[in-house]
Amino acid sequence: MGLAAFASKQVKCGLDFIPAEPYLTIGIPPVGQPPLRIGKKGLGKGNFWLFQDIFVWHWFYKKYPEQFEDCAPVRNAKSCDAQVQMNIDSLPWAEEALPVLKNLSLTPDVKKGFDRIRESETIASGSARRAVQLKSLLAIADHEQRRILQPLIYNDYFFQTTLKVQAAFEWAPFVPVRAAAFSTACDVEDPELRVQMKDGNLYNERERMVFITAIAGQYHELMDKKLTYMEGEIETIASWKNQK
Repeated sequence: MGLAAFASKQVKCGLDFIPAEPYLTIGIPPVGQPPLRIGKKGLGKGNFWLFQDIFVWHWFYKKYPEQFEDCAPVRNAKSCDAQVQMNIDSLPWAEEALPVLKNLSLTPDVKKGFDRIRESETIASGSARRAVQLKSLLAIADHEQRRILQPLIYNDYFFQTTLKVQAAFEWAPFVPVRAAAFSTACDVEDPELRVQMKDGNLYNERERMVFITAIAGQYHELMDKKLTYMEGEIETIASWKNQK
């Protein structure tokens, strides 16, 4: 889940860019408030439910690898024990998100991704193992982008409009660009540590996947060439969970 750490950090950067209340109402002209509110809600909802989905797959595989193949097909967020069901149903946006995400059930991309993880564990360290690991990374990325984020937030007309506005003003000072930085910082100047989307629209699945594939490829390469640095950045990001 190393790449997910950097992805979540970029979402945090996007959320931090948007003022919290009451500063949003007080400090931003009325005409600029709706897209910022829509952007904040979309980023929050997407990141929250992506975590609810993907963390469980990774956690279960790490804890119970031998049971994963049998248990994964029966995962269903609407068929849990009563107390667990009550907790899930009370989560933010649950009523809206769960039907869209098919109750967080197994998808072909998740199965493919974890099949490749299991395969990689049988291969000695080297280029062959890394090739299989990259296939796993891309399969999980397909699941996250196409099965979770696309239907949940990117298909929303108002969120698309907000993304268009942001892309149109990327040239302006202090407006964040569509980039992923392999750092604890929101962005960096080192071209080896960043990937920027310069063409297309984030909400367009095909165009966004070109961007995501480039990010995954660069991450995969850095985890080979700059492993100590990357692990240090991931560890720092992971430590933020203790901050209030």
